[in-house]
Amino acid sequence: MAELDAALDAFVALELEPGNVDEAVGLVRRVERIGRRVRAVEVGLVGALEAGGLHRGDGHAKASLLVGYVGHLSEAEAKRRDRARRMFAAMPAVRSAAVAGRIGRCQVDRLSLVYVNPRVQGEFIEIDAKVAQLAAVLSYAELDRRLTNWVRMVDEDGTADRARRAHENRRARLVQDYDGGWELLCLVGGLTGAQMYSIWKAFVEAEFQADWAEARGIHGDTTTVEHLARSFDQRDADAVARIFEFAARAFAAAPGGAPIDTTIVMDSDTFEREARRAAGATLEPRPAPDLGTIPDLGDDERDGLAGADEPVGPRPADGDPSDSDDDDRLAYPSNADGERDTSADCTEDSEGESAGAAADDRDPAQHPGRAFRCETSDGHPIDATEAFANALVGRVRRMVMGWDSVILDTSGYHKLFTGPLRDAVMLSSHECYWTACPVKVRNCQADHLEPRRNGGRTNPGNGAPACGRHNRLKEHGYTVERDEHGRMHIYRPDGTEIDY
Repeated sequence: MAELDAALDAFVALELEPGNVDEAVGLVRRVERIGRRVRAVEVGLVGALEAGGLHRGDGHAKASLLVGYVGHLSEAEAKRRDRARRMFAAMPAVRSAAVAGRIGRCQVDRLSLVYVNPRVQGEFIEIDAKVAQLAAVLSYAELDRRLTNWVRMVDEDGTADRARRAHENRRARLVQDYDGGWELLCLVGGLTGAQMYSIWKAFVEAEFQADWAEARGIHGDTTTVEHLARSFDQRDADAVARIFEFAARAFAAAPGGAPIDTTIVMDSDTFEREARRAAGATLEPRPAPDLGTIPDLGDDERDGLAGADEPVGPRPADGDPSDSDDDDRLAYPSNADGERDTSADCTEDSEGESAGAAADDRDPAQHPGRAFRCETSDGHPIDATEAFANALVGRVRRMVMGWDSVILDTSGYHKLFTGPLRDAVMLSSHECYWTACPVKVRNCQADHLEPRRNGGRTNPGNGAPACGRHNRLKEHGYTVERDEHGRMHIYRPDGTEIDY
């Protein structure tokens, strides 16, 4: 062992720098042969310990457990060595080829998996010599294919049972983890899985070709995979999402089908905050939130709870924008649609801040519509930035919630001013179009002058920059028109024009 250590010291000190491809091939073979022989020794050691029973003195059921612990091996590696140990004991030709370095460790592991199958073990031992020859000369992929087919033919009933069991136990889950990501878990039968695999690979190839075409347009003939916008893993995942999208379109177009929508619910304050962020504004940290109100407790439930008699309603922190009605909170730069308020609110104070103070002495900050919310209608949390970005290209619907958490008003679906359309709208003025409003266009929304629910179109001729306050106020009886000279005319609910 000391001489072997010394030889290995000299070996690892070598600088393996082949001068040509023939030398490289020779070095690969020689180094691989050394590794294979060492692997055979590792397996042989487990066999020697098992035969001597020395592991039992310390209470170990198997020698592989002792080897795994002392060698800091994974449980899977310890099991692989134990399987190979048992195979070597029963198949001397395979063992000799492994000791000579003619069979790689991958091949040894694959052969041992066949050996431990009790339904084919006897037949496998009978072809020991042939197995050793094939494992020494075939590629791993070809050896794996032949072994798989051999097992299927020898254990025909068992193969059918396993296939049937896989089909009967088929299942699929889409599970959301704590960081908001999703994991697709799926187990299906052999034929179904093969079909799904073919479809998935076709979509993966389409994603790759799209990335390649984009990179070629930038880098030309020097394009390599390093220039592609997405990694292989990312394209694999995007291909699965694309399959779902195509399936949804096919379902919508099929007789009796319907569009499949994902509804994201987002409170107005969070939408406004994300709009500011998207426009490059520096956001103040949110006030420290509480966990919401505590339900009314019965006498039995109050017993033993500290502070059960204290007020439990949320108390907004000083300076909390949700406790005020100034223009700074409402005037935010975004692609917000002018149909109602922020145009992406799914929960909004029904008392209407812009219409004046609350009708009673209840704190508007405690209104259920003020509660932070950014999730699907099924309750799956969505990152607020991601949800806002989706709103810029998706459809938006506004809902008004009353104090009793009942939806009081609902707008129709509409799209936002986005991209060049929004740029055209915002370039039409330097300030909010409302008479005497000094809010600069950078803090305005792109407003539909004629709301979409009344047939207003999403085009620059029907848009103008509006601060958040006046975008809201326009929905309380005020109307706006642009004359042929481009001048804005704002009319009160009684029909008189604001002109001074």
